[in-house]
Amino acid sequence: MDKVEHFEIPADDVERALGFYKAVFSWEPNPVPGVKYERLLTIRIDESFKSPRPFGVNGAIIKRSKVVINPVITISVVNMDETLRMIEKENGKIIQGKTEFGDRG
Repeated sequence: MDKVEHFEIPADDVERALGFYKAVFSWEPNPVPGVKYERLLTIRIDESFKSPRPFGVNGAIIKRSKVVINPVITISVVNMDETLRMIEKENGKIIQGKTEFGDRG
């Protein structure tokens, strides 16, 4: 079974959104050093970004832009090419094809 790994919530005011999710859900802001990227921890993680709960998912609040206006859900799949074929077969739309993500995928 493929797994949701990460989510990103776009916001016009990132600081306000971080405060909102902390106040309502107790999610913890966790800025990435050296870049403008605000992780949002819904569960605790260790130094390698692993969760003690195998079903846990963390995310981020990102600045809304013309490119990213809706939430982004990142899903790990066993075979990217096959998954892309299945999306099209089921009348899904590929918004962005395969994209490298540093040393993570």
